Amino acid sequence: MVKFTTNKYRRIAAIAFTVILIISLIACFDVFVDHTSASYSGQQSRTTGNMAGDVPLSQTFKPEKAYLSYIEVRIATYNNTNSAAMMHFKLLNDEGDVLAQSETPIADIKDDEYVRFSVEQRLDPSKLYSYTLKIEGLGWEKAPMAWVSLASKNAQKTLVNPGDLSEKPYQINSQFGYEKLNLRAFFAALGLAMLCGLSLMTEIKLGKRAMMVAAAATLLVVPFLVFFIAELLNDWSFFDKENEVYVVNYLFYLLIFTFVFSVINRLCVSAIVSSVLVYTVAVINYFKLLFRGEPVQIWDIVTVRTALNVSGEYPLRLSSVLVVTFLSLLLLSFLLVRVRFSLKKFRSRALVNLSCFALASMLVVSLFNTDRYSIAQNSFMQSLGITNNVWNQPSNYKKNGLLLGITMNAQDLLVEVPEGYSAQAVVDAAADIEIGQGRSVTRDELQRMYKRFAVLDTYENLNAEMATTKPNIIVIMNESFADLTDVAPFETDEKVLEFIPSLKENTISGDLFVSTYGGGTANSEFEFLTSHSMTFLPTGSIPYLQYVNESTSSLPKILKAVGYQTVAIHPYEASGWNRPEVYEDFAFDRFMSVDDFKNPDYLRSYVSDEDSYAKVVDTFERKTDGEPIFIFNVTMQNHGGYGKTYDNINYDIKLSDYPGMYPETEQYLSVVKSTDDATRDLIEYFSQQDEPTIICFFGDHLPSMKNGFYDEILGRNISSLDSETMQKLYATEYFIWANYDIEEVENKDLSLNYLSTMVLDVAGIDMPLYNIYLKEMMAAFPIVTPMGIFDKDGVRYDCVSAVSDDSEWFKDYANFVYNDLFDDKNHVTGFFEYPMRTEPSVVN
Repeated sequence: MVKFTTNKYRRIAAIAFTVILIISLIACFDVFVDHTSASYSGQQSRTTGNMAGDVPLSQTFKPEKAYLSYIEVRIATYNNTNSAAMMHFKLLNDEGDVLAQSETPIADIKDDEYVRFSVEQRLDPSKLYSYTLKIEGLGWEKAPMAWVSLASKNAQKTLVNPGDLSEKPYQINSQFGYEKLNLRAFFAALGLAMLCGLSLMTEIKLGKRAMMVAAAATLLVVPFLVFFIAELLNDWSFFDKENEVYVVNYLFYLLIFTFVFSVINRLCVSAIVSSVLVYTVAVINYFKLLFRGEPVQIWDIVTVRTALNVSGEYPLRLSSVLVVTFLSLLLLSFLLVRVRFSLKKFRSRALVNLSCFALASMLVVSLFNTDRYSIAQNSFMQSLGITNNVWNQPSNYKKNGLLLGITMNAQDLLVEVPEGYSAQAVVDAAADIEIGQGRSVTRDELQRMYKRFAVLDTYENLNAEMATTKPNIIVIMNESFADLTDVAPFETDEKVLEFIPSLKENTISGDLFVSTYGGGTANSEFEFLTSHSMTFLPTGSIPYLQYVNESTSSLPKILKAVGYQTVAIHPYEASGWNRPEVYEDFAFDRFMSVDDFKNPDYLRSYVSDEDSYAKVVDTFERKTDGEPIFIFNVTMQNHGGYGKTYDNINYDIKLSDYPGMYPETEQYLSVVKSTDDATRDLIEYFSQQDEPTIICFFGDHLPSMKNGFYDEILGRNISSLDSETMQKLYATEYFIWANYDIEEVENKDLSLNYLSTMVLDVAGIDMPLYNIYLKEMMAAFPIVTPMGIFDKDGVRYDCVSAVSDDSEWFKDYANFVYNDLFDDKNHVTGFFEYPMRTEPSVVN
């Protein structure tokens, strides 16, 4: 029986709660206004749009949406800041009636930028409209011109350009801003708010049989409703799935609800707990997609401290989908508290537990048999059309669902022993590797070398051959540094990168293929410092948090063994990515975080590269003369969060064809230009130093750019990219420069796992067998990443299993990585690094 409560305090509380909800919705009304824009800028842009004649420049168009907020037109004023002329704008319908008009002083318009004309008109998308531009009051100064280009879309039709006799279909370079009030979402939110209040005012009394029906409905229906809510937050993808995907997802949600119920044995509590847990994951996924362009992974929860450190740079804004889904969850919770049901009999609980176990076993086995590369022949999930699109996870989650995507990737967190692996296999694989002056290592020598801290004179002869003067090694891992024109060509009003591309003398440079996009700095660090490729580790894994320990090999250990001081510098919070513990395991003598910077200089809200480099110089100058030092500098200046406006940055760079359209991208390009300037100063400083010094510079990953810029320049949505095109988003730049003569090489493309080996080679330091092996493998397969593999002939393979590995490069590489990271009992230390015998002094 359902009736209104007779408790007046409850009624007052319910009414007050409802009123507060409704007032909050009205106060946040802008949340329900969707803003979109359309850009019309084609090829062969030129300043030939004549606005100074007797006839106005006129552009016919058909609106793409109903409510037009503004029109922006790109104008070349030739810096006529003293002009008294006025630009007149008119919007007309197909009958010539003026719908909106305005005038703008020419002196107020910046040269080569878009000027905005407010329209605020509801139009008919099936009809033609036009806008005109005319300049009046022009003196002797050069007449401003509108930018035009070849028509790129169908929306803009005929262009009437006085004096232009060209027969080509030109258009005005313009941007249209559309607004759409999402009334469905607003009224849905209002309805949900009132239903929440109504549910608080009602009392429901159910008999035993009715309660059983309600309990069954709760257990069977609520999982589907929560699935619906979660997928609304997963890029509105609920309706974008195949029927089989709906069934598997429903079973998965049912399993979660049943399992929690079997533990708590109170249906209302378990259903609410399950719903809140799933909703929390969905919200985290929503914001990660928004800020990083990548969906949530199971190990993201472990990185919560790192996320909190940088979350302030990403504005957490409400949206209509967040409001509606939250109110839906709130209403669902208010209804669920009425379902008072639990299992009294042990047999019933045992049956539920058994059913839960059976369903879990079926799903886990099936999902863990989902082939990563869609080439398995006997996968049950593949027979249903469910495959893990490993190189495009946003598409994977959209197609398969949030929890299904997380679970399919979770299988990769279980590190499997490579087929045919043994410690002896590592020894055998190394038997033919040459050391020193072309001398092969015998198996007896290997057996002695591979025992942890074996006879320390193993390398005595080797070290005697080393040069007495070792170069200083400075490595700059520059946050989010990349040349975005490598993704697809575009123009800017001035060069972003001038100095770094100009480095030729005593320089090796090229594209650097990495294993992460939009974030995941720790994995780039890991690949560089260990030479282990993420290709052989589970998708979504973060070795800094999961695998690294004191026995893990590293570049600092190699360098310490031959007399280097080792220092790490990171001008941000030390806690991120477990760095203090990892750097200690890696044998860094000292780790300097932002706490070691006195009055640092900031660009945006991060320590500038200029100041970060100054700390590198200061550390170098404090060391003992003649004692080599290795400095590993992880910068922060270019970190994501480009949506805010700052007073401490010059917004120099403008996108020539899209000025004002992608301000986040322009901010990124501006800070990268600052990196170029700071790097020039760093190179100039060390070029004047007497001590031989090598500087290795590379970007850790591309910025995610969730503003649609990549979609624009690539011509399609990122989620629809094939694996080969997607790999463009996984390539940055690197260079190795020396202040003394080294062999110069351009366009030497490689993957990040090889870069530290190349640094050792350039420095003339005799390498451990592992790095010698990688140097040889790099000649055969210069690019090895989870996103794809390239051989020496440029042939691309999607994955390791697609490579015909007759020479067993990948088999051996996988064995080496596994031995170093996971086989502590049989760890072959001497293969990866030299036994340490020195303790260099620490930089003070």
